[in-house]
Amino acid sequence: MNGVADQKLFPFKEDYSIKRVSTEELSALMGITSRRIQQLENELPSFREANVGRGMWICARAIQAYIEYRLQGAKQEADKDEPAQDKLTRIKAEREELRLKEEQGKLVKIDLVHSVYKEIMLNVKTQILMLPRRLAIMKLSSSLREKETMISEEIEKALQEISDNGHLNGWEGSQESEDAL
Repeated sequence: MNGVADQKLFPFKEDYSIKRVSTEELSALMGITSRRIQQLENELPSFREANVGRGMWICARAIQAYIEYRLQGAKQEADKDEPAQDKLTRIKAEREELRLKEEQGKLVKIDLVHSVYKEIMLNVKTQILMLPRRLAIMKLSSSLREKETMISEEIEKALQEISDNGHLNGWEGSQESEDAL
């Protein structure tokens, strides 16, 4: 099989997939400075993984990480150069998608979440603050086990009341959230 797929793009004499090179050798292969190699090590976790010790690199890993980094940068540049009309069309499509998700109940405005959260927390606070009053009016027996049972029952009642009031202010969450409460 002497097809094109069998030929290497860069027929090196050595196997660079495991070849370790110094920072200077790597910078020469990549056409960048040694200082840029150090910067890439700080910026890119995938590039950092190619470092195997003081100034030594696994050649193929380092070059692959650099190529991926450059390709990602080129893609971001292409996205910046998007024509105004295409950008406007994309923004309108995104806005329509958000509106649809909101209508389907998959997206909720943060103001509603915030108000429901505040109301639930107020309910929790009220129930907790009412526990001493509930316990004070109870006639507790002398048995420690009976006291624990009565206190536990009051705590359970408070928690149940909090749970029962979980759907507040017209909050119409999904069926899953209703089942969770």
